[in-house]
Amino acid sequence: MKYIPPELVHEIRQRCNFLSGIDSAELALRSRKTERNNLKRRAQIHSFRIEHPELRVPYNMPKSKGNELIIEGVRCLENAFQWGREHFDPCEFNETFLQEVAGRVLCGNGSMPYRDSGTRITGASVTPPDPYKMRIIELPWFFYRARELFSSGDIMSIINAAIFSHLHIVRIHPFVDGNGRTARTMQDIILDSQRVPSPIIEVGERGTYYDLLDKAVYDYKHKKRAGEITNGATEGERLFYTFIAGKINASLDKLLSDFH
Repeated sequence: MKYIPPELVHEIRQRCNFLSGIDSAELALRSRKTERNNLKRRAQIHSFRIEHPELRVPYNMPKSKGNELIIEGVRCLENAFQWGREHFDPCEFNETFLQEVAGRVLCGNGSMPYRDSGTRITGASVTPPDPYKMRIIELPWFFYRARELFSSGDIMSIINAAIFSHLHIVRIHPFVDGNGRTARTMQDIILDSQRVPSPIIEVGERGTYYDLLDKAVYDYKHKKRAGEITNGATEGERLFYTFIAGKINASLDKLLSDFH
């Protein structure tokens, strides 16, 4: 299935291969580690900003009083990511792991239960599956397909698995709250397992991001079942995958900027 344009796949492979080849250079590794952390931090801040457009969230973490909600929200995303990177095992990627990440995204310290009622997403074209279908059909399929992608070991399969997880966690919407932040955190955990940096979705791209997500979910539900696909993917899926892959490529380019 071809979700990402070949020329973009080629660029990502080139950058990943180059970074892999210089990981043994201590000086380069030290400077890139700082930049990786900066990219991860920015991704988490923007992830919080996307979910809270009503707050004046700064580009860097504030230190003044009155910003406790912002500081706590981003800290929880950081904790969820850190816990996930320490416990992630592609062979054991399952419901327990996802629920643990989701619980930490919402500042808890344990597993987040699945929603037990129907839900709607404001402004979305598609209603998430009801709780029965979610538990019996959608989630088992999601974890099975994700583990299939992990098993390849190819860097692009892992990147596809990360974007796949992002898209389908949002589509399935398994929790009462925090689904978007959980989806983006889960994506970044998977990418980090292969030392691929986090993509940064700028808050100014919030509308574009939501529109692409909505079209990808709509096309998956309606057009894919109707057979309106090319090389296994609908137009909406390809557009969303390409958008996120482009962001990954930009983060890779940032890591490589010192070597150009």
